Amino acid sequence: MLTLTDASKETKLILKWAGIILASLLVLVFAFRTLVLIKDTFFPTPPPKPTVLFGKISQPSFPASSVNKELKFSIDTLTGELPNLTDQIKVYKIETPKADLLALKTIGENVGAAGFENGPFKVSDELYFWTDSSGNFLKTIRVNIQNGNFTMFSPFYFNAGILSAKNLPKEKEAVNYAQRFLSNMNYLSTDFDLSKTKTQLISIQDGQLVGAISKASTHAYRINFYQKNVNNYPIFYEKPNESNINVIVAGDSSSSHVVRATYILQKPSKESSTYPIKTAKEAYEELKEGKAYIASFYGESSNIKIKDVFLAYYIGSKIQDYLYPIIILEGNDGFFAYLPAVRDEWINK
Repeated sequence: MLTLTDASKETKLILKWAGIILASLLVLVFAFRTLVLIKDTFFPTPPPKPTVLFGKISQPSFPASSVNKELKFSIDTLTGELPNLTDQIKVYKIETPKADLLALKTIGENVGAAGFENGPFKVSDELYFWTDSSGNFLKTIRVNIQNGNFTMFSPFYFNAGILSAKNLPKEKEAVNYAQRFLSNMNYLSTDFDLSKTKTQLISIQDGQLVGAISKASTHAYRINFYQKNVNNYPIFYEKPNESNINVIVAGDSSSSHVVRATYILQKPSKESSTYPIKTAKEAYEELKEGKAYIASFYGESSNIKIKDVFLAYYIGSKIQDYLYPIIILEGNDGFFAYLPAVRDEWINK
């Protein structure tokens, strides 16, 4: 018969072995995790190879560089070194607009909602324009009915009321006018990130638009709308401080206050493929060799200190097949240089 003493001994024995087994399991788990950590640290699993499903792709179409003089470059990053970029990135195809037999009618209704009621007037099979003669000067909007992109223009830079800036709205109101203008025409795309909207102060000098140096010299605002980041990378346009989608708002006596607009929207599709890309060091060497597109620089010196190198996507003013990855080198005095990120062997030149 099992006595109380025997039961106590057996219970202690069971607890002892249970503790040993549990401790052993914990040691094994810890050892396994340590081995995995060591393996991942010294022998990391290589990422999958780029898929390059589109084969060789065309290279980005950059405009002429904004600087013609010879420049000298040096590295002035926080670490004193160039950053390590990822070795591959997704390339996206650009959405192709679907054919729409009712496009002319629909666009006519959309622009009519913004006051462009005279038209349509045919320029070509793709281009039509409408006018708005209700204000102090004629406004014209020209639309590509295949992709919906448009330009709106007027001779506002000769208008005495606008040059006086007496009716110039406040900056926040100008943004609202620009958004309302696009919204009235069903052009305020869900592809926009409105939190990234930027305003530029514009001055009119001898019929030319230049950046205003102060609010006192401001005649108009350029409201720039930006597309959402793609895979956490920003989209850059031909000018780093200006978007392909922008609206100029001035002290026009009309209710809209919009006197000029450019709308070139190209959306990335869901179809993508990964491609190998250049290193930051390779991009820097190509910059020194004069192979980069200089998008911006307003300094007087020929010495450029590169303060940052990062990846982005590029959309130009011309229709393109892909959302192009680019490497951007940023320096002092508003210096921005763009280079195609995809390695040369996968670019058709």
